[in-house]
Amino acid sequence: MPQYYVNHEDFFNPSHNHEVHKSTCSYKSNNSSYLGEYSNAVPAVAKARRDYYSDADGCATCCPEAHKE
Repeated sequence: MPQYYVNHEDFFNPSHNHEVHKSTCSYKSNNSSYLGEYSNAVPAVAKARRDYYSDADGCATCCPEAHKE
């Protein structure tokens, strides 16, 4: 299963939110926190919103199923 991370920076994307990425995504920052392994990004984004940032969103590139903004 894919591993997911939430970026701590919010200035690398147009909406300035904290993005969730798969471990293999080129947009994943080194300054990020591990969220866990999930079958898709929806529960990973939910965990990021609950435990880290209320504005967390899925990366449009690697997590399109959880991308809202």
